[in-house]
Amino acid sequence: MRVRTAIIVLLLLLLPALVLASEDPGKGVSYFTAGIGFYKAGNYAEALRNLSAAYETAPSVGDYTLLYMAKAHLHTGNTTNALRNVRKLYDMHPSSPLRNEARGIEVMSALQRYEFGALGLLETYVKDFPSDMDMTFLLAGLLKETGRIEASKPLFKEIYISACPLSEDAMAELEPQAISAPDLLERGKNLIKNRQYTQAESDLMDALEKCDPSLRKNVKEQLALSLFKQRKYDKASGLFLETGDLYNAARSFIRAGKQNQFNSTMQKLVEAGDPKGAKLMIAYSDDLRRRGKTNHALKLLKKVTRKYPDMAEGTLWSRGWTLYVSGDYKKARRIFAKLYSKHKSPKYLYWQAKAAEKTDRDADRLFKKLNGDDFYGVLARLRTGDFKQPEAKDTAEPPKLRPIERIDLLVAAGLKEEAANELALKVKADTDYHIRREIAIRLMELQLYRKAILVALTLPPEMQPVEVLYPRAFWPRVESSAEDYDIDPFLLLSLIREESHFDPGAVSSAGAVGLMQLMPQTAKITARTLDLTVNGPASLLDVDLNVRLGTHFLSGLLDRFDSVPAALAAYNAGGSRVNGWIEENNYGSYDEFIEDIPFDETRNYVKRILSTYYRYQSPEFQNVLEIL
Repeated sequence: MRVRTAIIVLLLLLLPALVLASEDPGKGVSYFTAGIGFYKAGNYAEALRNLSAAYETAPSVGDYTLLYMAKAHLHTGNTTNALRNVRKLYDMHPSSPLRNEARGIEVMSALQRYEFGALGLLETYVKDFPSDMDMTFLLAGLLKETGRIEASKPLFKEIYISACPLSEDAMAELEPQAISAPDLLERGKNLIKNRQYTQAESDLMDALEKCDPSLRKNVKEQLALSLFKQRKYDKASGLFLETGDLYNAARSFIRAGKQNQFNSTMQKLVEAGDPKGAKLMIAYSDDLRRRGKTNHALKLLKKVTRKYPDMAEGTLWSRGWTLYVSGDYKKARRIFAKLYSKHKSPKYLYWQAKAAEKTDRDADRLFKKLNGDDFYGVLARLRTGDFKQPEAKDTAEPPKLRPIERIDLLVAAGLKEEAANELALKVKADTDYHIRREIAIRLMELQLYRKAILVALTLPPEMQPVEVLYPRAFWPRVESSAEDYDIDPFLLLSLIREESHFDPGAVSSAGAVGLMQLMPQTAKITARTLDLTVNGPASLLDVDLNVRLGTHFLSGLLDRFDSVPAALAAYNAGGSRVNGWIEENNYGSYDEFIEDIPFDETRNYVKRILSTYYRYQSPEFQNVLEIL
């Protein structure tokens, strides 16, 4: 009788699985998405019911199903079933990328059960995964609670030094004297890696007060770097000098507008035979030329040629450009021709053609050689009248992708980041260009534009999907803001692509935030004019607010300069700088202005945005590149 009863019970337990297995496999999608939805809503009973069904009908995501079942059981305190799911995941899915996360659940289950050895299990986990600061913090807290206070302190210190989000909580568990100058130095380095330059400056200043003489140079080097990244060039220059970094001291002096200090520092580098001195000498010659001292600039470039033969290309370009802007087009043309003959750069051919045009020679022949889609190819076609934009792809229908069931199920369940991680693993594992192309398109569909672009760029040019490289990302918001300020939305898209690659969470080395990379202080000032509020840098991660403020700011620059290239340069380098560049030089055309921008990063920034703008196929593209 007992055997019969046991068989009946067993059949009843197995019946749901048998029925589910015979059902339409397509229902696995519904079960899995519903289960994840219920889990996120905190309805763990329904989550478990649906996920149990999904495990039988959606085997491609079996490891995810088991992981979320284990999590749901853990939330309800059923650690036995949580562990059962984890161990099943280990057995049935030995190559799953979720095994590490499952180990964390195993540790948490053991802790909830107060199992003997649970703390040791956590210690082993932290040893194996030292970058998991959440679990390290948990271990430190448990060690403290169990009376092992001395054992907890190194862990709290490690968390604080790591500069992770829990670092301040960890510091609250330590005495101030527990943090030494070397600790602050390491924390400062980590803060710089995390682009938290303001906090790095503060901590490194504290380290400077505490450290002994043997450490002062190292601290000052990091402090100078944090200041430079914040564009505090005046303060950074002095520290670079103190640490013997003459090159970065000179860079800081020139950016701080301290010409005499720049000159003397450059001279020291040259006298020391440092090859970086050549770069500074060329930069100085450009400055002399901008101040009207053309002959002095050319003499200095001759010295560079003699002293630094390895810098021949850069020196010859500067000579040619100096001659061109001073009106000696014939000599400039010969130099540009020599450079193009040897190096084949479109830049040299373009300016050879421009110099030929100035001397009434056949420039069209040269311009027509520039038929690429790069910056100079586009400019050349504009000049010859043979301008056409890249053919638009038919985007009426979405690209047909081969189904990847595992990815599709994760997306359907709203596990966007998990799907992206799986796609990233496929990119690493698969070198097939066709599969990579599909992965790039899928990432774009997930609105992970930056990741999509990076994957697309690994493909041969002919296979790079245009819709991925130049997406209409956040289009409703971009189009609306552009219309409010009478700006071409494709210009706005081009700027956003350059600033953040469409990553709303982007934070720059200078502290600029969000899609349009707004500096918090600039954003606050701009917000006041629109009667809006900016509650700290985190609020700038909001797409709508960021794009609205950024568009308003760009609109002001366009009104101020009445020139797209100048406005873009000002967006990057500041309006007052650009105003000075224009006032000090008599530029005849927008291309001369762009090529003569003193800051390499700003010059290349403007070129990249205009090249992107062309690729977006905007009908307004030809109208914005006007004479300054």
